[in-house]
Amino acid sequence: MLATGVRASSSFPALQQPNPTVVVLGDSIAEGDSFVQNVKSQLADSLGDRGPGFFSMWSGAWVLTGPWKGEPTYGPFGSAFSGTDGAFAELTVFHESDTLNVLYVCTPDSTPFSFMVDNIPHPVGGACTTPTFMKATIHRGNVGWHFVRVAIPKGGKAYLWGLSAEIGTRGILVENVSNPGHRIIEAGASLDALRFLDVLAPTLTIVALGMNDIASSVPLDQYETCLSRIVAYASRFGAVILISENPRIDENTLSPQQSVYHAINERVAKAAGIMHLDMFDRWGSYTAASAKGLIRSDGYHPSAAGQIDYATALWEQLARPAVRSRMR
Repeated sequence: MLATGVRASSSFPALQQPNPTVVVLGDSIAEGDSFVQNVKSQLADSLGDRGPGFFSMWSGAWVLTGPWKGEPTYGPFGSAFSGTDGAFAELTVFHESDTLNVLYVCTPDSTPFSFMVDNIPHPVGGACTTPTFMKATIHRGNVGWHFVRVAIPKGGKAYLWGLSAEIGTRGILVENVSNPGHRIIEAGASLDALRFLDVLAPTLTIVALGMNDIASSVPLDQYETCLSRIVAYASRFGAVILISENPRIDENTLSPQQSVYHAINERVAKAAGIMHLDMFDRWGSYTAASAKGLIRSDGYHPSAAGQIDYATALWEQLARPAVRSRMR
């Protein structure tokens, strides 16, 4: 469902570009390409496929060896990792790709490091006067899967938050930077917390956050301020969709109740003139959604059927005739 007064046909002019980038800012409901993978495939059918996109340092896909630690100050939602003194990280990208982007943070205490692709070293990084999100692009020239190794020199230090893999220059690229535990109040804590979007430059941002804020009873004024900041910052680059996530088993016993946060989502979406995908209203009460098999036994995560319905609801909006004609 759309926020009152929002026209889907006016929400996605950026997807007319030959190589649009979609960024998903989400929690565990979007993490792991759950409903995102389905939408990604549908978009690729319409627009072409520009590659697998984002592999985060915190996803478990990387093999980390040596002194690495999480850095709460850096990375999307504070999810960068710092490697020091001979640490290395390895990743095999088993996807068709010919361009690899190493995504890192340049800081006053960072040093150059080696980014090796198929055993060919590429020097990356260095120091900055202020922390800055950076992207180093390496064109391999051959399409296929690639072996990647990041090596930090002895006495050196680097902050990394992931790798993005692409193929060609036309088609859709979906960068899913979602992670379990992510909250709106961390994502939108400040403008600095959102500057990773400067590197990703999304033509469409999907914001699928809020469940963890609701569970931890985040103050309503903080929630609204941070959500408004996220929407405004992402809107600098292109279109934005805000998803109100599904009802929880404890929706009416939490304080504030989930419906109060939902009302904030509606208000922020309407004020910003963005699309509001309302899974909370779509599924009705927790009891009704559970009876349909849409929610897992934990009481808030969507089941496999629920994930499919998330993807279906999102695609119903993206595939509206007025929108789809702009996407082709």
